[in-house]
Amino acid sequence: MARLSIPAIGLALGGLVFGVGGSLHPDAPATTVTEALGTMYESPLWTPAHLLALVGVLLIAISLLGLTRGTPVISGAVKVRPFAIAAAVGAVIAAIELVPHLLSSSEHAALREGDTTPLTDLHGALQIVATPALGLTVAALAVAVAASRERYRLLWWLAAIPAVLGGLTWAAAGPLVNLTHEPAFAALFTGAAGIAIWYLLAGLVVSIRSRRSPRTTVSS
Repeated sequence: MARLSIPAIGLALGGLVFGVGGSLHPDAPATTVTEALGTMYESPLWTPAHLLALVGVLLIAISLLGLTRGTPVISGAVKVRPFAIAAAVGAVIAAIELVPHLLSSSEHAALREGDTTPLTDLHGALQIVATPALGLTVAALAVAVAASRERYRLLWWLAAIPAVLGGLTWAAAGPLVNLTHEPAFAALFTGAAGIAIWYLLAGLVVSIRSRRSPRTTVSS
């Protein structure tokens, strides 16, 4: 097995797990953010959805850092490395926010009764920074990777489309929901799918190509 195939597989797995977590997220049409959160907190899907999302972004962060170390096996890797590091940092920030996010469902009774909800307040405040940190960095990374390709450049640009669209909508979701308190903006969190798709595809491609050419520079 090639040296960088394990981080590449981890990247694909991270994207998959993050995407599954996003797809499991409970939905709660409501007139206020507080009402929506109260309904979602009571859903049995809240914990598994956010636990999977947390595991996914941690896998993405670790795998990206792994792919930036050692001898590059991907053409243009030196140019892409700063974007990969930034994306890893963005994933770490997202993971930090997801901890109180995951645990905030324990405050469902307090939220209903209008009592203090420190975990809910904390995850809301952190989300203003965390969703842009994850979304913008994956969008930038996808564009940087596509621009650095020597072969199959068109395919990489096509693959970048869901990453850019998903990354930008995800980036806007946290600030808009938490600053405007308008639950309709929660629809922007569906951008998670585009982020997950790109990490899954990128991880699989790098894994396959690195196994085929373990000692040479991969140009796809």
